[in-house]
Amino acid sequence: MRKSVYLVALVLSFWPTFAYPARPKDQEATHVVITVLDPTGAVVPGAEVWIGRASDSLKPFFIANDQGTLTANVQPGRYEINAQFPAFRAQRQQLTVLKAEEQRVNIRLQIGSCSSCVVVRSAPVPEPAVPLPSPSIEEVPANCRRVSNMPDIGWPVFSKAEIGMYYGFSFLQNHLVSPSPVPLYIWIGNTRDQDINVSSGCDLVRNAGIRVRSIQGRRVSRRETSPRSQLCSARVPVRIPAHSCFAFAKLDLNDIYELHSGVYSVAAGKKPRQKQNSAEQKGLLLFQYQALVPTR
Repeated sequence: MRKSVYLVALVLSFWPTFAYPARPKDQEATHVVITVLDPTGAVVPGAEVWIGRASDSLKPFFIANDQGTLTANVQPGRYEINAQFPAFRAQRQQLTVLKAEEQRVNIRLQIGSCSSCVVVRSAPVPEPAVPLPSPSIEEVPANCRRVSNMPDIGWPVFSKAEIGMYYGFSFLQNHLVSPSPVPLYIWIGNTRDQDINVSSGCDLVRNAGIRVRSIQGRRVSRRETSPRSQLCSARVPVRIPAHSCFAFAKLDLNDIYELHSGVYSVAAGKKPRQKQNSAEQKGLLLFQYQALVPTR
């Protein structure tokens, strides 16, 4: 009997080692604080920032906070930072992340100009095959209507809440032409009475379950990615306060999907059980993409 007790005690003493393995890579990550500035040195709240590598399979632009900062936990190495904001030129710079507890970096935007504008003449964008209704404020949850930058990035369409969170999508406009990007803003809402802290914003984007289909319901093909690519090389933490709602990231659908001329729907979450015309489904965001051929 005594030998059995000793044996159980010995097993339990080693159990945590196997159940909770150490994660040295996370412990070695450097906490990078990126601040976006204008030419005068003032911060740029709401700027869109991406940090990562060209091999990343997902490249969402995360939105800086009211202090113009974005934080990320990054392994030491070489990365690229991109920042952009309306009326400023998009800025790109290289970053070498050192092995340290924290590293601060500034990225300065310059006032936009149009010194070499190119005028593309083409046929006008035809009307879509089906009406493209835009989301209205009445369909937006009450706690989302207080978001100050909502009119600038469109009214979002939300999915049903699951486990205290719900996702939404919005477009600045739902008629887009090539070769312009197809920017999709991703929203998050928290119905809980407590804050939710997520260690990786890329995981939030992935968990949103973005589904892009043609108006006929056909799945859109994804672009091929390198076998060595990873989701995101930088982990951007996101804090979702209790009963809050905001847009936290922007994704270019052209980077992920093979889009051709036509009308598409964007939805979050699981695939609907019953098949029906995309224009009749609720919780869908519709957009038209038109490939235009420039004419001289």
